Amino acid sequence: ESKARYREMLVAHFTPRRDALSEESQRRLDENPLRILDSKDPRDQEACIAAPPSIDALSDRSRAHFDRVQSLLAETGAAFRVNPRLVRGFDYYTDTLWEVTGGGLGAQNALGGGGRYDSLVEQLGGRPAPGVGFGSGLERLLLALEAQGATLPNNNRPLFWLIHHGEAARIELWKLLADLRQAGLCADMDFGGRGAKAQFKIANRNHATHALILGEDEIARGVIAIKDFTTGEQLESPRADLIDRLNRIVTDAMTVR
Repeated sequence: ESKARYREMLVAHFTPRRDALSEESQRRLDENPLRILDSKDPRDQEACIAAPPSIDALSDRSRAHFDRVQSLLAETGAAFRVNPRLVRGFDYYTDTLWEVTGGGLGAQNALGGGGRYDSLVEQLGGRPAPGVGFGSGLERLLLALEAQGATLPNNNRPLFWLIHHGEAARIELWKLLADLRQAGLCADMDFGGRGAKAQFKIANRNHATHALILGEDEIARGVIAIKDFTTGEQLESPRADLIDRLNRIVTDAMTVR
């Protein structure tokens, strides 16, 4: 719905400027006007300056989704910039698109990008299923690491898997995940909204060493449950002390190895 509305807005904008466009963009105006925004031709870039931003075409549902994405990014402290003219080449993308950039690379600073494609599986004949993906260049990542003097983490470090019971806990763990990673801890979680049993299976499949469990009871008491997958032992830690407790677990594990 949003894409169809935006297509009409772009056609209305570019049609009076058709003769000023490149030959390729004149063809795209009839076939896929969104691709004109991605053109590197100076003539097309000039015509795009006053083009309407895509956010003006969002349906109520898409706008609510986009607002939630921005809210979650802000809560986790992720640096981001809304680019209303961002275009990626795959037509099956839906809702949010993104690109990740890195310092030290000059003008060619894109490390990768991707987006949602919730309708792709169904278009290919499968059952409706949410989808998200991205592409990234390994060489570009290595150049960015070198330029920034960054080092890769030790893969033998313990992996903490966040398990939630309920939507409120999932939102809390989303913020906690950012805190743990910012502290240099290896942590991950399932983003698909699955039940706790399925989350534990995914944790095991990813060779997690510990589970950090949060539900309504833990939220009310301000604690996180920590389960050691190796020993089966489970204990609780106050939220304020969690990172120190996990760092001790890492230190103990690395000392043993």
